[in-house]
Amino acid sequence: MAVALGKVLAVECGGLIRPIPACLVLDALAASTGVLASEAAADAASVTALRVRTVHRAAAIFGISHQIPQDDALDRASQSDTSSGSLPGVGSVTVALPGRRHAFAIGVASGLDRDGLVTAINAAESMLSDITAEQLIEAGAVIDETAVVRRVVIYGGPLRERPPETPGVVHLHVEDLASISFEVQQPELGFDLVYQFLDELTTMPGIAELASLDYMDIWRHWKSLGVLNPTGEHDVVLALAGVSDDTAWQRAAKWEPIESVLTAASLPPVSAWYVAELDDRGHATLYTHECDLVHVLAEPPLLITTSLTGGLADLGLDPAFCLGLTDGLLLTCTNYPDVASGLTLQGDVPLLIHMDFTVTRPSGADDDHVGIGFQAGAELRPFVGLLIGPDWLELLAENPKAAHSVLGQALVHSLDRLQEQYPNADWETTRAKFIAAWEGAPPVAMLHFAEAPLPVPFKGAETLPRSQATKARAHRTLAAAIQEDGMAPCRLLGPPAQEACQTQILPATTRTLKQLVADWAPDAILSVVEHHNAAQGERARAVGEIERALAAPWGAHWRSQALAKPDASERTHPLEFLLELLLAERPQGSIAPDRFDVAEATAFAHLAIQIGRALEGADRGMHSLAVWVQNGGITHVVAVSESDEPGAQPEQIECRSRAPVNVGAYLAADMAHRLRLRDADGEEPSVDLRLGEQYPRQTSAFIPLTSLDGPGSLDKANRIMLEACGTGLDGITAVLGSALCWTPGGDPVVLVSRAELRDTAQTWSALPANQIEAALDRLIIDPDQVSREGARYWEQDRRRHRLLTRPLIPYNDRLIIMPWQIHATQGVYLRYISEGRLPWHPSEIPEQVRNAFNTYRRVVNRDVERVAAQVAADLQMPHKANIHENEAAEFGLHLPGEVDLLIADADRSRIWVCEVKDVSAGFSPRTIRSRIGKFLDDEDYIGKLMARTTAIEESPDAAARLLAAPAAPNTWRVISLMVTRNVEVAAFLDDVPVTFTVVDDLAATLRSDSDPKPGHTPVGSC
Repeated sequence: MAVALGKVLAVECGGLIRPIPACLVLDALAASTGVLASEAAADAASVTALRVRTVHRAAAIFGISHQIPQDDALDRASQSDTSSGSLPGVGSVTVALPGRRHAFAIGVASGLDRDGLVTAINAAESMLSDITAEQLIEAGAVIDETAVVRRVVIYGGPLRERPPETPGVVHLHVEDLASISFEVQQPELGFDLVYQFLDELTTMPGIAELASLDYMDIWRHWKSLGVLNPTGEHDVVLALAGVSDDTAWQRAAKWEPIESVLTAASLPPVSAWYVAELDDRGHATLYTHECDLVHVLAEPPLLITTSLTGGLADLGLDPAFCLGLTDGLLLTCTNYPDVASGLTLQGDVPLLIHMDFTVTRPSGADDDHVGIGFQAGAELRPFVGLLIGPDWLELLAENPKAAHSVLGQALVHSLDRLQEQYPNADWETTRAKFIAAWEGAPPVAMLHFAEAPLPVPFKGAETLPRSQATKARAHRTLAAAIQEDGMAPCRLLGPPAQEACQTQILPATTRTLKQLVADWAPDAILSVVEHHNAAQGERARAVGEIERALAAPWGAHWRSQALAKPDASERTHPLEFLLELLLAERPQGSIAPDRFDVAEATAFAHLAIQIGRALEGADRGMHSLAVWVQNGGITHVVAVSESDEPGAQPEQIECRSRAPVNVGAYLAADMAHRLRLRDADGEEPSVDLRLGEQYPRQTSAFIPLTSLDGPGSLDKANRIMLEACGTGLDGITAVLGSALCWTPGGDPVVLVSRAELRDTAQTWSALPANQIEAALDRLIIDPDQVSREGARYWEQDRRRHRLLTRPLIPYNDRLIIMPWQIHATQGVYLRYISEGRLPWHPSEIPEQVRNAFNTYRRVVNRDVERVAAQVAADLQMPHKANIHENEAAEFGLHLPGEVDLLIADADRSRIWVCEVKDVSAGFSPRTIRSRIGKFLDDEDYIGKLMARTTAIEESPDAAARLLAAPAAPNTWRVISLMVTRNVEVAAFLDDVPVTFTVVDDLAATLRSDSDPKPGHTPVGSC
């Protein structure tokens, strides 16, 4: 037997059977399986069984199970001439179309021995070779004539082929495909990441020869880099040595508790699910191709299932709400042991809770009685079924605590019924503890209804496959451009890096980006517009979601996740720039880009923005610059601290115009401030709504600025704006509002004529036509102007024509309306006006308008001063605001200017000298440097604060008398404090001599027993 099998599982010697070492068991089993399989290669039933199994397995992984042929069809499809004694093993051929220009012809083959497998693969490959884009178009496929067809053979059986050495048709074992699919773990990308890997593997860009023994080595190499060849070189020989990797074993160990629960519940193993996620807490989330969702908890053994299709979608709610509701139920069980005990059955048998949604209201229901349908049983497994209808969802929106209680009652009654099959002698005690813990827990979810001009998009509506693959391809594309220009490998820091970036890297980046879109057809702009509108919608949805979550009981968890994610602008800014580039370049090619093409161009646009922004920041003296060009053209441009330069000495604050700043720390603190937890204000508008019913869309009345309860200075600025610019804020509002609501109840991109938009805005607002026309002139982007200004894509504030402030795009003789871009522009105008300015280039704002808004801005700043003074009053600290020189002189205190706020803390012997400022925001390096200049150069806020602090340090007792403060136990310490509405970038200057705090953290700063250090005080930011 040992001779026949080659490798063995045990050896008989001297009458004893000795097992082989465990490390060789898998090799022995593989060898044994190969021998046994070859013996079955001539058996028709065995060949058919393997073929059917392989087809079903491959189809399930690709999510094309509806295309699986029946067994007789498989037999017909497999008829082919063979020269071997093996039976045919060709299963089926299908085509996957993940994009209009990306098609994957997939053949399925199988074989029990070497000859049979080779014959089946060759037959499948022959079938695939006949599939062309032209053939697919003739067959009715929605595909562009410039589409590329990648060919892949998926095979099954006990044998494995070596990976290919050159580009071409890929032969991939079905179990390798399953492992790759399982490792993706990115439900938001679906199967796109696998398609991107297969695209790379079939084309092998730049690779002349690939040497590898295992597909999984190739996959892990690609997964770590996003590409096989990250360089811009060609004719590369890539050798991937098999490296000992216990990742699979570690992953299996982590999943083992979940696997045990699935097995006990008679559900498929983890590997059989379309997507399987396991978080750091050990909570598993599994998805099927049909969008069924299963949460799995190992301790206690619990499964919560639902469907993401039907039910909620029929009620007009985002199906992703199912995920939030079921996750809330899971977290309640995890965080409250008495709830978990109530859901734990005798013998640790897993309990399955299925939540279903219906649009039907229970008969006889009224507004005073809200219920949940429930059932319990133990046919295949113990289960609890919950049927949730519109009435409970409406209660959840109105009174989350009451809805939570109703859900708990339904669970309790269901668990009561399960006592018949799974009796618990202590159930009455457990039941009482369950109810008490459930009632004391936060609601499992919250639901918010509000009237809005646009329907909030469902989560996942954005379909661009932006991944590590598109990011890596962008870097490779730049590397090829650097190679083409002959730039030698180097490491540069400081001015040499800036020179190289300015003269070589940035021109190569700009040229390459233009080349990426040069062959696109003129109507490619419509494709990018659709994706940009979707991205803006997803950004708005995500921002609204986190804003509400920060006031919810689970806000801390949401906040920690949000802080780990990129800034929301990274979702939209690259697409915004790509659109502007298309407007400027006006490509006249023939390619209609699909979502994969747009994603790659977007990734390169993002890379270009990063490079340009890093260079601009260095040119503005905000930081130093490092450039590293590796062999193969791989290029990195990174902003670094000036102290990283060899022998560099940090510039002191006196070198004001070039004072370096820690931009990274500023951005992190600013995000932490924007994502701070907040109290539920209870001020959400009440919406009288019954789910599932259609409501006629009511056109809201136009409200002119003068009808609002705003400061008179804003009304005056608006009047001056109207006189000088031909339109005021009302005209801007009328045009944006009309465009936003062009499609009632929807958010599709539409094309309208200027006259149509003008007439609609005029009818709605009753403003004169000339005001609407002037507003249109301010809101329509001019492609010629975009082209003349050049591709300074890192500039967000200083360009005359940019999409964020001019969201209406001329296209032929019409205007493109992107509703979610319009929504974003409304937000920009609102933010700018709240800061006392207009979102226009300074050269386009008449001086009298600028002065009028500056006057209004001083009103806004005084509001912050009043808030700061109220903080001191609430803390019962002696204080005084707006102290003038003559008033201070009466107490013997000689001030070199007005003090915005003076506070005494006798208990801690501190006098706070506060300068209260509300400086407008800045985003590009140039405007950030200008913003810093207000603290150092233009207005010299820091210098003035230090001078006033010095004056008070000379006479602290006089300051205490002015405030009528009680005597301090020790000598007064005088502290400079800059109080701002938002986090200020000036707080992150090197060697900044004063302390900065946002007004939201002022109370905590004043109460702190320790004196603050200079710079930003992150009191409430972490």
